[in-house]
Amino acid sequence: MADACRFRGWCGVAASWIVVAATAAHADWFVDGPAFPADACEPYVLVEALAMQRAPGGGGPLAIDTDTQLPVITADTLQFPVAPGVRALYGRHGPSALGWEVGYVGVYGMYADDVAGGAGNLAATPPLSDEVAGLRDASTAFAKYTSTFTSAEANLLLTQQNWRPARVSAYAHEDSNRVITWDWLAGFRWAGLTEAAALTMIQPGGLADAYAVRTNNNLYGGQLGFRGRVDWGSWALDGWLKAGLAATAASQEQSPIVDSVTGDPYRPGRSAGAGDVGGIFDIDIAVSRRFSEHWAVRVGWNSIWVTGVALATNQFDFSNAATAGTGIADGGTLWLNGATVGVEGRW
Repeated sequence: MADACRFRGWCGVAASWIVVAATAAHADWFVDGPAFPADACEPYVLVEALAMQRAPGGGGPLAIDTDTQLPVITADTLQFPVAPGVRALYGRHGPSALGWEVGYVGVYGMYADDVAGGAGNLAATPPLSDEVAGLRDASTAFAKYTSTFTSAEANLLLTQQNWRPARVSAYAHEDSNRVITWDWLAGFRWAGLTEAAALTMIQPGGLADAYAVRTNNNLYGGQLGFRGRVDWGSWALDGWLKAGLAATAASQEQSPIVDSVTGDPYRPGRSAGAGDVGGIFDIDIAVSRRFSEHWAVRVGWNSIWVTGVALATNQFDFSNAATAGTGIADGGTLWLNGATVGVEGRW
């Protein structure tokens, strides 16, 4: 299901970008106005609400049925519903086609859970449950997974092409007007991903043992990209492609494991950190319609892909080795897809 959702999302974005690229390839269809003015200084602002759905995280079985030895909860069964987010962007097309912009995006409250019931035949994935009595012979297994993604960026812009006739505002006013704008961008991007996951095994008598992990990721790097925009009358179609290479600082923490049946501590709290190389990729497509001289409403689709991060569910270590929980798995991928709606202003 997750792969199908990702495939449909990327197909929709790709199809929209084909339309933009084909339009730009036939620039002779458009009114041939003056080049971008050397003294131009045009600010713009964008504020959007996001409705993003995350693909499941990584990891294997979390809890099993001891009668059949089959998984009853896995990392892939922790399906995320749509989560809210926000994007804000402010920039200026500056003199001689040079400009700048700064932006922020955040997706909050991503939450997934799964529960399985049994008759004292559920256990955390062995061999850990063979060692801890409180993690086996359970009647209920409950897993939860939370995640928050934030990102900030600062870019320099080069407006390579801009055909337009004379106008009195930032939008073309006659229906016959057509404007194409290409912004090439280069800049810096930071992204942060914080996660927590926990598996709780509840005994028939009510005793409960929990195994909880937390991760924190910070990515710092440069990015390149371009944005295309086509204006006609009160309507506009725009989108962007951004790709960045980042240094990743990842860490994970594991809570102590205490056997609720015997009352004995089994494993102390542990942590680990690592540096890696990751990527940040951002694709967006939107259509907007002006409702005043400077303001327009817009709806669209956005996809964000982040690689080289430590996902919480990848950190569960169900081995009984003395070094269990002291490493870090930091090669995970975060994939977000969803709808956007908001307003933009241009002057």
